[in-house]
Amino acid sequence: MQCNSALSSRKVNMVLRSKCKYFESKIGGEMVPHVAVEDALLGGLDTEERVLAVTAVPDEKRGERLIVLHTADSGGAEKLQQILQVSDLPNLWRPSPKSFYEVADLPVLATGKLDLGAVRKLAADLDTDSRP
Repeated sequence: MQCNSALSSRKVNMVLRSKCKYFESKIGGEMVPHVAVEDALLGGLDTEERVLAVTAVPDEKRGERLIVLHTADSGGAEKLQQILQVSDLPNLWRPSPKSFYEVADLPVLATGKLDLGAVRKLAADLDTDSRP
């Protein structure tokens, strides 16, 4: 999904830009795609199952901060951090060690798709550093 592309319809453009907040985060002035971080983690786990989700919470210093919600099937936060250490992702795209939270299940919609709004809310609730 190209979130910054110019579209002919102003209304469609506004809707797409508002949806981008679920797929990208602006950290220190740079746009960080959540899917790139998810792909690196899932690739390291050698699975296509939905065992984690990447989202963001507000951060006073950098604008936003990445959060990884993962299930027990992911192998744990330490394993995920090791995968990121050997990945070719830029350092800015790597969530900090305190940004990994294990959850029983990832929120999904009735369609079976990941509930991105609920993922973001769950991350905000779990992450005490993002609270005012």
